Amino acid sequence: MLPALVEVEVYVKAHHRYRDVDEDTCYPWFLISCTAELAKNTDDLRIQKVEQYNQKNKQNKPLSDSLVPISYKIDLEKTATDFLRKHYPEALETPMPVDPMVLANRLGLTVITHELTGDFSVFGQIFFADCDTKVFNSSTGEMETVHFPAKTIVVDPKAFLLRNLGSVNNTIVHECIHWDQHRKAFELERLYNRAAAQIKCLVVGGSKGSSNRSAADWMEWQANSLAPRIQMPLSVFKVKAAEYIRAFQQELKAVHIVDVMEAVIDALASFFVVSRQAAKMRMVDAGYEEAIGAFTYIDGRYVKPHAFKKGSLKKDQTYCIRADDAQIIAFSDMRLAGQSQKGSYIYDVMGKADAFLARELEIQRVL
Repeated sequence: MLPALVEVEVYVKAHHRYRDVDEDTCYPWFLISCTAELAKNTDDLRIQKVEQYNQKNKQNKPLSDSLVPISYKIDLEKTATDFLRKHYPEALETPMPVDPMVLANRLGLTVITHELTGDFSVFGQIFFADCDTKVFNSSTGEMETVHFPAKTIVVDPKAFLLRNLGSVNNTIVHECIHWDQHRKAFELERLYNRAAAQIKCLVVGGSKGSSNRSAADWMEWQANSLAPRIQMPLSVFKVKAAEYIRAFQQELKAVHIVDVMEAVIDALASFFVVSRQAAKMRMVDAGYEEAIGAFTYIDGRYVKPHAFKKGSLKKDQTYCIRADDAQIIAFSDMRLAGQSQKGSYIYDVMGKADAFLARELEIQRVL
C-alpha cells in the first residue's frame, strides 16, 4: 500500500436566481491509498481509498515525491534500531561488531572487489539492476566496460590498502543501507531513465544545505549518517564504552575520563571494527564530551587530550584553532584583543599544542 499526499485545486461555482454568480477556489489535501508495482511501470496502479488529510492520518514513515524516506537527525537512532531489528537483531542485545558480509548476505546482496576509478574517488557502488559500466583497469591504465549483475556491492580493493578495515566495513554497510532504504527511489527513477542502474559513493563529497539537496544528496546523507549508528548501536555501545573506561582507569590509575579517552576510543574502534574517527564521534553521541578533545591535530601537530566545562561546546565546535586563525581573530575582534592584553586569553605556542586557554569560559586543559 502506497499512500500519496496530493493537493487538489477545487473550483466552486454557484448560480443564484436574483444575484450574480458566486465563484471560489480552494486547495484541500487528500491522502490517496494505492497499490502499484514500480517494476511494472505502475501499470497496475489501483486506488484503494481516498480521504481528506489531517493530523490523525499522518504517515509514520513518509516518503518524498522522489520516494526517498523523509528523515531528520532526531530520527536517525530509531531508524538505525529498526534496521538492525529487521536484519541484525543480535547486535541490539549484546555488544558485538556487525559483520558487513553477514549483513549483505541477509539482504540477498553479493559483495565483490573490483577497481572502480584510477584516482580512488569512489569507495564503492551498489547495482540495483544488471548493468554494463566503465571501471578502471590498472593493468592497462584505461577504463573498460564490465558487466555487474543486480544486487551487487562493489568495493574498490584500494580501500583495503589506502584506508583501513573499519572504512571498508563502513562502505559495505553504507551500500546495504542504500539497498534497504532507497530501492523505491531507484525504481521510480528507472521509470523515466532506463539507464539508471547504480549508486556511486564518492570518497569526498560536498555537504549541501538542506534546501539545496537533491534526492541523491538526501540518500547519501542518510546512508552516511546511519552507517555508524548501525555499526555501533547506542545502547550496547554505551555498555562497552563504560566497560573500557573502568578498565583503563583502573589499569592506568587515572582519575579523570579525559586521561583514558584516547585508549578507550581505540579499543572501541578495534572492538566494533570501525575507524578511530567513527568511534570518537560515537562517544560524543553517547554523551562523553571528553571525546571532543581526543585525537586532535592542529597545523599538523598533535594536541594532547583536553576537557572543558560540560555543555560549553556544541558537537561541531572546538576550542582548538590554527595559529593563523588565532592571529586573525586576535586582531579583528577588539574585545578579544583587549582580553588578550590583560592575560585573560593565552595562546600556547610552545609546540605542544595550539589552543586558546579561555579562563573566562572555565576550560580545563590537560597538558
